[in-house]
Amino acid sequence: MKNLFITLALAAATFVGANAQFFVGGNVGFALQSENTGGTFSIPGTNLTNTGDFTDWSLFVNPRVGYSLDEKMSVGAYISLGYEQAKLDNPAPIGEVKAGAFTWGVAPFFRYNVVSFGKFGIAAEAKLGVGGAVYNIKDVDAKPTELNFGIGV
Repeated sequence: MKNLFITLALAAATFVGANAQFFVGGNVGFALQSENTGGTFSIPGTNLTNTGDFTDWSLFVNPRVGYSLDEKMSVGAYISLGYEQAKLDNPAPIGEVKAGAFTWGVAPFFRYNVVSFGKFGIAAEAKLGVGGAVYNIKDVDAKPTELNFGIGV
């Protein structure tokens, strides 16, 4: 399986390098957050409400691939994959709760290059996406999920 993945990655890199009309990009990120909320917020799909401290970390990968139709227009798609884990220190009614969430998303896009300055430029981009999340909350029977739709300009 690992050899198959490496072979496909090399083939894709060779194909993209052979034809400059294709482009790839994206980002990878990690976030860490810890705070005393002081207020309350609810956990989706459950009857749990946090009233104390919480810590949260997340990791995401957002690759993008596209095709240049001409010097001004491009089309392509984003893919978003992520994982988030949170610890709620004082949620009612059961005490400390640990929750994880797998997030995903797909968004095709259209980009129009408005102005070019050599290798740099200003572009307008429109996208239409769908995504969601699947939560896993330790010691809680609920397995809430989300489904989201969005339009971006």
